[in-house]
Amino acid sequence: MKRSKRRSMVAQRPRAGLGVARTMICILAGIAIGAALYLIFGTERFTLDKVDFYGGSSLPADSLRVVESSVIGKNLLTVSLASIRERLLQFPEIREVVFKRRLWGRIDCYLMQREPIAILAGDRLYEVDSEGVIIPRRAGRADIDLPVITGIGRRDLETENGIRRMKLVLSALETLNDYGFSTADELSEIHLQDDEVMLVLMKTGTLVRLGSENFARRIQKLYAVYGVLDDEGAFPDMIDLRFNRQV
Repeated sequence: MKRSKRRSMVAQRPRAGLGVARTMICILAGIAIGAALYLIFGTERFTLDKVDFYGGSSLPADSLRVVESSVIGKNLLTVSLASIRERLLQFPEIREVVFKRRLWGRIDCYLMQREPIAILAGDRLYEVDSEGVIIPRRAGRADIDLPVITGIGRRDLETENGIRRMKLVLSALETLNDYGFSTADELSEIHLQDDEVMLVLMKTGTLVRLGSENFARRIQKLYAVYGVLDDEGAFPDMIDLRFNRQV
């Protein structure tokens, strides 16, 4: 009986020692977590001191300072970047915002601006990007050569029908670029009459009728005949691509 008791006592000692070790590990882990939380939230080491903006040179400096001041002094790790992004995207010329947190209380903010693909003719000229967004004059590039969109005005873009019609124009421009046409160099005007898209070629003044659908197929036909006409140096006044199996 005495031998069995001694054996059980010897077996219990390692288990007891293991339990103490686990307890110590838990205590040390708790201390480490507490120290980390104190370092993050109880000291000024992670206080946001500055936001550096890259890009967006057209944005008013005062507006950027207001955005920056709204987050200065907050915790670098917990500050809401989504709210900053939402405020910056209110500027029409900003397409996307990307952030990068840095040590020593700084955040880098990269502003990607919209790139114009055409000029919308109206009471004055407006630059438009690939999503149909009007780029403000302060961010415009008046010296660039882009095709002019006619037959639709800026006020039309405030209605659902106007937005739908503008998407037709943008779809045609995108398809032209996909087939290798340089819309800036080869296209003078893109006109919208009701729901029909018409192009005016830069060098020849030829009117190209695309219709309102099947742009890929019709521009493919244009691509096929364009090279032949260019080699011959004789473009007609009009090229009608709306018919099946013929031009």
